[in-house]
Amino acid sequence: MSGEAGKDPVPGRVVRVVEIAARHGAALEVRRGQVVRVVDVEGQQVGDLVCFNRDDLAERYSPQNTILFNRTIYPKVGATLVSDRGRPMMRLVADTVGVHDLICGSCSDEYYRSRLGFHGPHRSCRGNLAEAMAPWGLALEGIPFSFNVFMRWPVQPDGAVLPMAAPSEPGDYADFLAEMDLVVANSACPSDITPTNAHRPTPMRFVLYEPA
Repeated sequence: MSGEAGKDPVPGRVVRVVEIAARHGAALEVRRGQVVRVVDVEGQQVGDLVCFNRDDLAERYSPQNTILFNRTIYPKVGATLVSDRGRPMMRLVADTVGVHDLICGSCSDEYYRSRLGFHGPHRSCRGNLAEAMAPWGLALEGIPFSFNVFMRWPVQPDGAVLPMAAPSEPGDYADFLAEMDLVVANSACPSDITPTNAHRPTPMRFVLYEPA
């Protein structure tokens, strides 16, 4: 599996590797106790991550509960991703970057049109996540707002958020341990208008593994 797992080999047995094309999304099923690694392949790329209870897709990741239960908007190793029913879904167990966003959600058609003034066709993270989850029967309205992996939009003293390029380098990763059976989806953010992805969206990768 050389070169597939990011900067470091996974501490266990690789089950599956999923390439996520630039500007697109992907989803996979993850069993409780397995770990999904989200890899930035080329650097400075944000991933919009969501997850769902595999046995009841109506239970989904909640950014509000995740902030409330962890009491921080800047999650570090040990932080739990919490569902809209207040249950642990995944736990961040390894992280080579240490920068993520819990408050800004996902880009959408409305965001490009209303906030950025872009009226042409443009892929969005919400659209990517809906495409990725379509095989499980979920549509756009069923997609929650995301855990933004490697996204650096720090909150300023006046409460504003400052869009900055992701600080991740090629091969950087974050590992999430499943606390229940899940479907996990990630969008390789397509934004090339704001500095989020250094104006150059690139691919990402899922590495699913069973820890040793």
